[in-house]
Amino acid sequence: MPLAQNGEIRELKKLILNIHTQSKKEWDRIQDSKKIQKMENLQLILFQNITISHLKKILDENPLKLQKKYRIFLPPLDDEQDFLPLFTFECNYSAKKYSYKFCLDLVKENPKNPKILSLRFEIEKSNGTTGDHDYLHVQINNRIDDLNDTYELDWLPDHHPHLLIHSENNKNSPVVLIIYLLGCLYGFKTFTKNVLGGIHPSFINDFKEYYE
Repeated sequence: MPLAQNGEIRELKKLILNIHTQSKKEWDRIQDSKKIQKMENLQLILFQNITISHLKKILDENPLKLQKKYRIFLPPLDDEQDFLPLFTFECNYSAKKYSYKFCLDLVKENPKNPKILSLRFEIEKSNGTTGDHDYLHVQINNRIDDLNDTYELDWLPDHHPHLLIHSENNKNSPVVLIIYLLGCLYGFKTFTKNVLGGIHPSFINDFKEYYE
């Protein structure tokens, strides 16, 4: 069912704004100069952390899509401190072209090469025009699309395997899938729990056992 028909687009926009707001709060609390320097270096080399005002404008459009140089800079990881996690998305919620892609990019500076090392985890539902990818799936990608400044890990496959995700009502809605991505990084307490504030209960009830 297209997002616009079931009110889910409202919750999706709310969740994306929550991710940005809570990520900024986490970065504002960080006192570690090395972590801050890594973020600043990355922005100088490749990406920009999108502002909240710019993000709100994008969320009023259809399709929803961050331009390739923009990302939401997620909080740094406690146990993988060399990597910075970045979030980006595309979503077309018109009835005939209903599709979405949510990407988690893990990036780090490469001391032996001016290019950035990167690894992408993406969840994608196409509109039926991508051959053997025309179903809801998750995959690892060895590069970040359309960015020549990232270093391709050529020993990793580019598009395979792509693992089928069974869609069932709200169980695997875009809102829920983004929560899964965040949970894979941060668990379901602290940051992820804060991101869920204000999201309709029908999308988050299955996660309560993990953070209550």
